Amino acid sequence: MNKEFAIETQQHALKSVEHLTMILRSPHFQSCSPELQEKLKRNIGELIGETQMGVLEEIYSFFPELDDLK
Repeated sequence: MNKEFAIETQQHALKSVEHLTMILRSPHFQSCSPELQEKLKRNIGELIGETQMGVLEEIYSFFPELDDLK
């Protein structure tokens, strides 16, 4: 993996996390039943976790300097 591709992929992955999080902040989300809200929270949490572990951690293993949380 070259660094340019890693940076591009990181940006897309972080943007996807941002977009998934926006679902939970939507006024329409608040109008869903509590049961559906819980299902969506769980599923969105799994997607964010998978993005973190399956994409971002892979990038950071090649380029640890890109991980701004460390």
